[in-house]
Amino acid sequence: LGDGKFDHFSNMYREITVAQSKLTPEHAAEEIDRVLRACWSEKRPVHIQLPIDVYNKPINKPIEPILHKPVLSNKDALDKMLLHATSKINSAKKQVILADFEVARFHAEEYLHQFVEKTGFPIATLSMGKGIFPEKHPQFIGIYTGDV
Repeated sequence: LGDGKFDHFSNMYREITVAQSKLTPEHAAEEIDRVLRACWSEKRPVHIQLPIDVYNKPINKPIEPILHKPVLSNKDALDKMLLHATSKINSAKKQVILADFEVARFHAEEYLHQFVEKTGFPIATLSMGKGIFPEKHPQFIGIYTGDV
């Protein structure tokens, strides 16, 4: 912006990202890995600021791999959630699946397809989820844009 302040974009991105970093040569590798781990685990955007006086400086090699073993879900919590969800589904007057872009974000399209096939429930997507489920599928009922 030509005002000598270089943090405008970092401040702006802080509002819409899960992690941010302004790189320095001393900590670039660790910071890049930290921010990318947050992006991977949260499935949300991140921002890395690479200052012009840093971009061509050598950095230290990362000490550990960027991704560790995935964190496994708590089986007891999952079992409780499954019982609760099953109860809600069974007591509904009409079951309908409403899916959105998070299905793609978590690479779960095939799981969604299997769930729809197995349950026989009709499915709609929200507009940002368009394309996550085959629109020619007999159980697809359209793109929902009304109140939930």
